[in-house]
Amino acid sequence: MQVTIITPTIGRPSLQRLIESIDKQTASGMTMHLLLWDQQRDSNAHTPESYNSERRQSIVLPAGTGRNGHAPGSPLRAIGLMCARTPWVTFADDDVSWQAEHLVHLRQAMAAKHWASTLGTVWSPTGERLGVDRFDSVGDLSFLFAYHGEVDRDLQIQAATAYAKALPALHYIAAHCAVDARRGSTTSAARVRVGFISRFLYTA
Repeated sequence: MQVTIITPTIGRPSLQRLIESIDKQTASGMTMHLLLWDQQRDSNAHTPESYNSERRQSIVLPAGTGRNGHAPGSPLRAIGLMCARTPWVTFADDDVSWQAEHLVHLRQAMAAKHWASTLGTVWSPTGERLGVDRFDSVGDLSFLFAYHGEVDRDLQIQAATAYAKALPALHYIAAHCAVDARRGSTTSAARVRVGFISRFLYTA
């Protein structure tokens, strides 16, 4: 399997974890990992050139290339596609990592097809497996009728129930926010209360 892996990046620490997971892939064949950069950098980022190797190449583009409204990185992905020289191309964000058999399973899924997609596994910061991320299949988020003076509380509850069913990890509560049942408060500091003021809030 000859595949190019495209990663827009700012050099955050998790990039190294992704690189290590790609280097541990058990699939046979050639992989080329393209790292796409503009001027944006994580405070702890290494230089783009330091990642270069026989199977990995950093491409640094002009300032602002990676900006695209609410979809940062998409122009970098497009440039990566134009740079690819392999029959297959896939994407990997710099805050994910792959299991060792990822490319093997991807190749199996592509058998006699022209494309394939995968589901991600969600992990807590402490390494707890929270479940499989099926949220992408939900599609666009629901439209808010409150913007037009309508009460849509019940509709939002139904939408939230559908989202939670697609991705149970949405129920995850970080340990420092968990409620101590015996004391009725958080186990560490007092819970922070947040208030919202808006002319788009209505009572049912």
